[in-house]
Amino acid sequence: MSGSFYQLNQKYNQLLALIQGIPTSHNLTSVLTAGDDAGGLDITNLNNLGVLTINGSVFPPVVADNTLTEVLTAGNDAGGLSITNLNDVALATINGNVYPPVVAADTLTAVLTAGDDAGGLDILNVNNISLSQINGAVYPPVVADNSLM
Repeated sequence: MSGSFYQLNQKYNQLLALIQGIPTSHNLTSVLTAGDDAGGLDITNLNNLGVLTINGSVFPPVVADNTLTEVLTAGNDAGGLSITNLNDVALATINGNVYPPVVAADTLTAVLTAGDDAGGLDILNVNNISLSQINGAVYPPVVADNSLM
């Protein structure tokens, strides 16, 4: 038996030498200092996490003020969405075209030159018509003198 006790004592001393310096109580500092790895496990019941980076990125992330200028500069695309609740739009162009579009004042000459047709509509409230022809005939028509001489 003394041989087996000797072997048991030797193993005990070897194990004791291996575990020397391992703390009997563990806190987060000692765990992270020893391994710096959660081994894929969740960290639960954690309050007041003070970190400067997460996975190498600044935390909390820097977020722009999200002004309309910043949003349109970043993507310049509304992604097919409507822009709502918008007031006082000051535009110089829309899709590269001048806005508001420049439209020449339509004069009667321009209208009649473009279409020369009233489309069957009546022309109303006209004063001082100066005509030389109506439907190709001289106006005013030449009327024979009906006097009896």
